[in-house]
Amino acid sequence: MQDTSSKLDTAVLSRILDDIYGSRYQFLHDNGLQRLSDANDYYTYYDLGDGEWGTGQYWSMPNSLGYEATVMPVNLARWFVKKRSAWMFEVAPDIEVHAKVVDSVEEMEKLDYEPSKRQTTLDAQASSREQMLYKVWQDNRFDEKLLTAAVDYFVGGTVALKIRHLPSGIRLNFAPTQEVYPIFNDDDPDKLESCSFVSYKDSPNVIWKQTWELYNGKCYLTEGLYRADNLDTVQVVHNRADTRLDFIPVILFPNEALSGEPFGVSYLKDLIPLFDQYNRSMSDAADGLRFNLFAVTVLLNAAPDAEQMLKIAPNELWNLGGEGVDAKKLESSFNYSAALADFLTRLENLTHLIGEVPDITPDRIKGFGLVSGVALKLLYSDLVSATQRAWRIWKSRLAEMNEDILKMLEIYNPYDFNTSDIKGDYSNRIIPHLPLPENEAEKIALEVNKLSNSLQSVKGAMQETGEKFPERKIAEIISERQKFLGDTGMSAKLSQEQQKLFNPDISTESQGGALNAKNG
Repeated sequence: MQDTSSKLDTAVLSRILDDIYGSRYQFLHDNGLQRLSDANDYYTYYDLGDGEWGTGQYWSMPNSLGYEATVMPVNLARWFVKKRSAWMFEVAPDIEVHAKVVDSVEEMEKLDYEPSKRQTTLDAQASSREQMLYKVWQDNRFDEKLLTAAVDYFVGGTVALKIRHLPSGIRLNFAPTQEVYPIFNDDDPDKLESCSFVSYKDSPNVIWKQTWELYNGKCYLTEGLYRADNLDTVQVVHNRADTRLDFIPVILFPNEALSGEPFGVSYLKDLIPLFDQYNRSMSDAADGLRFNLFAVTVLLNAAPDAEQMLKIAPNELWNLGGEGVDAKKLESSFNYSAALADFLTRLENLTHLIGEVPDITPDRIKGFGLVSGVALKLLYSDLVSATQRAWRIWKSRLAEMNEDILKMLEIYNPYDFNTSDIKGDYSNRIIPHLPLPENEAEKIALEVNKLSNSLQSVKGAMQETGEKFPERKIAEIISERQKFLGDTGMSAKLSQEQQKLFNPDISTESQGGALNAKNG
């Protein structure tokens, strides 16, 4: 496994980029050098600084001050990045695979509708494909990896995903922007022609490099270890191995990228000046408190070494010597506290505005009482909007990842899957979930109101309030009423098909095996 903790030296990186891009892609060579330098700075800032403080959030103060100034960085960068990352993937997304519809809409809308044999087969195949995808996600602990990848996405501006077939199965691994060096098709900037991954291997003297490239519609893999000083081969792992794929199994996730740009920009880029100003102001305030809270002692007509006799203690007596000795205290006052508090408040508000993360704390909403669902959405509107914009990128590209997984399963199938259920159908969609706080009582009241006015079904109301298995819950309610209340009226009114649907003794697997896969 490659060591990604060490930063590639500029000279080493330049040799690697010459090898990857050559003279044809000189602009990518220059962009790669600048991108790596910028990304390293952002990661150093996110980590406060390197082992010797470095160029992160620390700064040097001039010696002319006459005292050792306070340097007190508050790592707001990490707080903001973690907040954005949590909103993206704190609640794991779901996968949905729809079956092709062959039955007519008129038939499906009938109360006694029964799927045709062909529709039943297509439904079962779609459920099977969905379970395959969930299995691969589960084996890779993909929910956990998404949270880590989101940090790289926001800090570095871009994160890359590799989809590999190994003896252990289909592997999904993210890589930070410093490791990935792609080449895109000249006519189609969304299509990869080649993509290399580079990092140190165990020591700064050995480089690991992995290259995927398309040639005549086939994807080939080259991987090996090389000397850092001259790129001589140390070990060949793969030499243009035919992967049997017709695509490069790499997907880039750029943050706020411009049209035609494969790489995005760091979320920290516009926030760092505000973070620096906040930290310096807090440090200056700490020094202001330190020096202004203590009075200065003035001795008049005292002996030259009188200050050595001073002791601060209750009932202490000073014997300073000399004639006409006088001792006074010059009291200081911290008289800009109001201006400082106002400045810091304005700075915090601006930081949260640009960072699109609302500054919501119990103290700020104290006295609001029970906040309505509409008010909650307004309070979090900036963060919701920013997260949904990011999800535009992630939804389509995670769905593309799922398509690539299904294609690879048709070729390799390292699992015990019935891959005949795929049959070239790779359609799927990603369903994201935002951890938006809700007024549950208000939401339930709304659904009850819809039910009473025949604007919502019981199943639909349960789904809206978060019930994952509404049919099972309805069957449970009917069963309890029959058992404890002797309520047979409701079941008598149900059609035969409805009773079959709501019967708790009937397995729900045939109705939605994918739901069980999600729950698992």
